[in-house]
Amino acid sequence: METLARNQIRLILDDLTLNSVKAFGDRVAAIYNSHAAKGLLKSGATVRIALSALEDISDKMLSTAIDQVAPIAKDVEAFAMISESFESYWSKVARSMDGVASKASGRPPNITKPDSVLLATRREVEAIRARLTRRLEIHRFTFTQPSTRLSSPPAISEPEVAVGRRKGGRPPAEFWDDMWAAIATALYSGALIPKSQADVQRAMSEWIDDNSYSAADSTVKGRARRLWDLIEALDE
Repeated sequence: METLARNQIRLILDDLTLNSVKAFGDRVAAIYNSHAAKGLLKSGATVRIALSALEDISDKMLSTAIDQVAPIAKDVEAFAMISESFESYWSKVARSMDGVASKASGRPPNITKPDSVLLATRREVEAIRARLTRRLEIHRFTFTQPSTRLSSPPAISEPEVAVGRRKGGRPPAEFWDDMWAAIATALYSGALIPKSQADVQRAMSEWIDDNSYSAADSTVKGRARRLWDLIEALDE
């Protein structure tokens, strides 16, 4: 992919992510106003309608991303950029649903002891994510053109999938599960007590280097951001 095309895709996806997050926030605010006026704010209907809005807006976000990116590039790099943008978008809107559950139950979110409304909401959010991920994966097979970046060393500033592997080890895309397991163990044991997203990213990068893998800095940063967002949510 040429640099000009890559930059164009990045601008399109960043704008789409920003607008989609705002659209969901506006829809939730409208639901609150409508249900408050009807005396239905503290009800399951608030969650149900918000979940419907979440799936509707997220599906449109993915469809628009595919439609706008495909005419520019249909290689594996373009698909990876779409996937990364969707993950960034999803981390924001999915977290907002905890607030919706809190409105419906009338109780503040309790991360350590979530109530039944919060648990049910999170299950539905994960179900929606699974459906959206399947829809996105279907399009992977249309983004099959080889990326020129795969034949040259990865640029640190560019988003990409992991390109390295240990000799005789697993394929590149599979080491992420091992890394997540190592990071989870470090967090559980107290060996890793991050104070910022940078601490999480540093721990991930060190594990990748120590295990002779390689990944673009932006790819690691995206995953560190997802984990740090969840850690920060514990204090909200």
